[in-house]
Amino acid sequence: WDVDVAWLSDPTPMVRGTLPGLADFAHADLLASSDCVSAEWDVEDDGCFHTLIDRNTGVLVVRPNDKSAAFLGEWAERTA
Repeated sequence: WDVDVAWLSDPTPMVRGTLPGLADFAHADLLASSDCVSAEWDVEDDGCFHTLIDRNTGVLVVRPNDKSAAFLGEWAERTA
């Protein structure tokens, strides 16, 4: 078993963009968490996802629409 996320409260308000400061989330087709927490380290290390072993997204929230489906299809092709 593997647990990447433990919710301490209902994530619905965050995903729907109803929390202060997160209104843009309501318009996102895809929300993703990442282990890449430093823009500086990302630049210094040739990009956080430059190796096959470093692809932990933790959480993906995907809206059911054509843009999301196209993105996921391309992502699957590129990471196969």
